[in-house]
Amino acid sequence: MAKGNMLQGQATGKVGDIVFMVRNGQQVARVYTSAGGRSGDQASIAVRRQRVRFGAASNQYLLYRNIVRGMYRTGKSTKQSDYNFFVRENVDLLPYLTREENAAGVKCAMPGTFSRGTLGSISFTLGYTHPDEGNWLYSLHTSSQAVTATLNWDDEVGDLKAALKIAFPNARKVTYCLNYVIKSELETPSGVVKSHSFERGDVVFDLYEEDANVADTGKIREYFAYYGPVSLGSAIFPLLTSEFCSGQDLFELELPSSAGENLFGQLYCLLFATNDQVGDCYTTTLTAMDVPDSDGGLDLYASLRTDNHRQVAEDSYGYATGVMRTNIQQA
Repeated sequence: MAKGNMLQGQATGKVGDIVFMVRNGQQVARVYTSAGGRSGDQASIAVRRQRVRFGAASNQYLLYRNIVRGMYRTGKSTKQSDYNFFVRENVDLLPYLTREENAAGVKCAMPGTFSRGTLGSISFTLGYTHPDEGNWLYSLHTSSQAVTATLNWDDEVGDLKAALKIAFPNARKVTYCLNYVIKSELETPSGVVKSHSFERGDVVFDLYEEDANVADTGKIREYFAYYGPVSLGSAIFPLLTSEFCSGQDLFELELPSSAGENLFGQLYCLLFATNDQVGDCYTTTLTAMDVPDSDGGLDLYASLRTDNHRQVAEDSYGYATGVMRTNIQQA
């Protein structure tokens, strides 16, 4: 039933077969229809593709909301929520989820833009090297920022801060957002599906103030052990002595095969640079280029972004009218 005064051009809602709405201050009307994309298995191909395109938005924001909250500091209107801006920034990178996967609450680590500011841009990729013999290497490689010194995990925190000041001249804090990916299985009517949650540890370096818990003369590995995720802190960081950063690789983690194979499937790292004094930040983008499809925290995402899974997801929203079903009834 319509609401508002129709004579004053304020009517909204349905009257018989006519739907009224107010658009740009003007009352407009259209013919009501329940066909096409508006009802169950009558959904058109175009509508089903839109449902798949936006379907994962709510689930993915639930996974990332504590990471992106307050990090979209430019480009967002005062009335726009972090959720709406997150979707606007990342809609073309969301995983393809079926109707059942959406309902079950499937989430996964993904590439995307997780902060937006005017201080600069951080565009990076995550790399996984797993040789047949020798150590495994996890790295965060930026496209533009670089450190001028090569530092190891047992070098001093103060030396890392000096290097980060050069790489991020407009920032006062640099944060390594380390996430230990917890892999779980969810029940659906069609079977078990995989999903992610995060155990997060923000390793924040204040470039101009000494930390109260780990002094600038402390070792980098001690700093990460103190602030990193509990599942990583005591087991991994205290043992590291290899290279931490060099050139455009701002984070390197090298482990022997026995430990690396287990860890790299559950490590997901983001990088942020902020300046609270001016309420601004660097734009942080984890690019979708070279997303690992078999190892690392992004392997589930890679499996959910295939053309095959997109078709499965579209099919889960029903068939278009007049399309032949694959199961043909025998006479």
